[in-house]
Amino acid sequence: QPGLLVLTSNLAQAMGNVAKEWSSGPVKSIYEVFIGSGKVRWETVNLFSRFVPETATFSHNLSATEALRMFVVSVPFAELPRSGPVPLGRPRIPENIRLEPTDDEDVYEVFAAGDIAVGYLNAHKSREAFPLDSSGRRWWKSGELVRIDRQTGEYFHVGRLDNMIKVNDHNVSLDDIETLLLGFSAVEMAAVVAAEVNGRIRIVAFVVLSDDTQYSRDDVGVLLRESLPRYALPHDVIALSEFPMTRTGKIDRGSLIKLVSGGTA
Repeated sequence: QPGLLVLTSNLAQAMGNVAKEWSSGPVKSIYEVFIGSGKVRWETVNLFSRFVPETATFSHNLSATEALRMFVVSVPFAELPRSGPVPLGRPRIPENIRLEPTDDEDVYEVFAAGDIAVGYLNAHKSREAFPLDSSGRRWWKSGELVRIDRQTGEYFHVGRLDNMIKVNDHNVSLDDIETLLLGFSAVEMAAVVAAEVNGRIRIVAFVVLSDDTQYSRDDVGVLLRESLPRYALPHDVIALSEFPMTRTGKIDRGSLIKLVSGGTA
């Protein structure tokens, strides 16, 4: 019998679909469900309550490596909030986390120290990714972006630097759009990509819709228009029956970008 479930956000969504049909009661041996991703909502986590005992714990983290959990939050299943994004909690080891401001005054890039790699084979990339501070301590430039809730002090993941694009001088987080899409009950999986088409950046939202939903991709587009500023709206919403996946079980975003840049979107 399983005791600990360790999931990525993609696997959590897939198992959440199974949980909707689960009717056999809790698997009493499960003591923790651990999801390692920034893009998780309480709605998805609550689906696991169907087969997890109330004494089990939900843990959420953002990791630099398998050996270094940068942030961690742990909540008993009996006390789960019902909706909204899951916070990262607080730094697990505060002295190993440094926040650098970005162009957005409420968003910071995370630098981490501790049990991390010493560098890359390419020395130039190593100097960029693993800078030293004035004391000689080595930091890892993670590229992860967080926002701090000023009232609770909790950290929320808002995406990555490489998933933040400029649209008419506005910062647009593709991860934020994905998180919004995953909050719609009609959407089982979502991925938002940007690609250059005819010299212009085109944002496309790909979704897998629930089997039992009456919504269409056009309805999802309407929901986005009700929730996003005009400059952040995807140029198109495309519904797929399933996403291309990598061998490690992650969404193959490269293949989705090729669909956009190839003109089929």
